[in-house]
Amino acid sequence: MLLHPWYATRFQLIFRTTHGAAFQDFIGDVLDRRFKEDFFRIKPSGRHGDKKCDGLIKSRRILLQVYAPEQMRSKPALDKINEDLPGAIANWGLLFDQWVFLHNQFKGLSPDIAQYLISIDGQYGKGACQWSESHVQELVEELMESDLQAILGPLPDFRNLAPVTMSDISTVVLAVAQEIPASETFAPVPNDKLDANGLSDDVKELLRAGTQKSRNVRDLFEKWHDPELGDRVAAAFRKRYDEVKAAGMAPDEIFQELWAFAGGGRYLNPAKECATLSLLAFLFEQCDIFEAPRSAGR
Repeated sequence: MLLHPWYATRFQLIFRTTHGAAFQDFIGDVLDRRFKEDFFRIKPSGRHGDKKCDGLIKSRRILLQVYAPEQMRSKPALDKINEDLPGAIANWGLLFDQWVFLHNQFKGLSPDIAQYLISIDGQYGKGACQWSESHVQELVEELMESDLQAILGPLPDFRNLAPVTMSDISTVVLAVAQEIPASETFAPVPNDKLDANGLSDDVKELLRAGTQKSRNVRDLFEKWHDPELGDRVAAAFRKRYDEVKAAGMAPDEIFQELWAFAGGGRYLNPAKECATLSLLAFLFEQCDIFEAPRSAGR
C-alpha cells in the first residue's frame, strides 16, 4: 500500500539521517516486522562478532550486510565488501544464495562501488547486489498499520487538529528559538508558493494540513511576552534553509531537514508532531524561506 505522507516523510527522514549502529537497528526493525520468524537478526557475539552477517531472510536465502557511514568513501567501502563477502561465504555459505549490500546512500553509489558490486555478482558462486532506500521503502509499504506505528511512531490525525493546543505549539517554537538573535522579519509571499518549489504531493499535503493551526502560531508570536520571538524563529529557519540549499539538496530533502529542525519525528506525540507542521506551514506562508513564485512573464 502507499504510505501516508507522514509515514513516508518520517521513513525518509530516519533513513537519510541515521548512521552506523542506529541505521542497522532501524533496518533490523523493518525486516523483523516484515518477515517475522523468517528473518534472523544477527548480533555480534564473542571474538568472532557477527561472522560477517547482519541478517538472514531464510526462505529467500538472502544474507544482508548493512553499511551506513556518515560519509561513504570508495576505498573503505570496497575494503569492507572485499572482507565481508568472502567472510559471509566462509561462515554462512550453505545458508544463502544472494548477498545484499544494504546502504544508506539514497542519492546513489559512487561509480567505483557500483562497478565493483556488478563485477562480483556470481564471482564466488553467489549473487551479489545492493539495496537502497527504495528497496527498504517497498518493504515498509507492506507492513501492517501496527508495525508502522511501532517503527515510525503514531500517525497524527491531520483531519482534526483540534487537540493541538497553544502549549504544544509553544513547546515546539521555544525549542527552535533558544538563543537565536533577531535578524529576520516576516515577508508575506504569494499563495502559489507550494507549486513554485517543486515539492512532492506528500509534502504539499503535510504543509496544507499544518495550515489548519498556522493562525495559532501567528497568535503565539503576537501575544508572547518577548516581541522578538517570531523574528528569532524566522532567523533560525532562514539560516538552516540557506545551509541546506547551499548543500544542493532537493526541495523535499530541504523540507525534511527543516521539519527535523522544527522537531519533526522527535516528539512522537501526535499533537506536538502536528505542531511542528503548523510552525513550518506558518513560516512557509509568511516568511522568506523556500522560494517565492516567479512573477508572470519571467
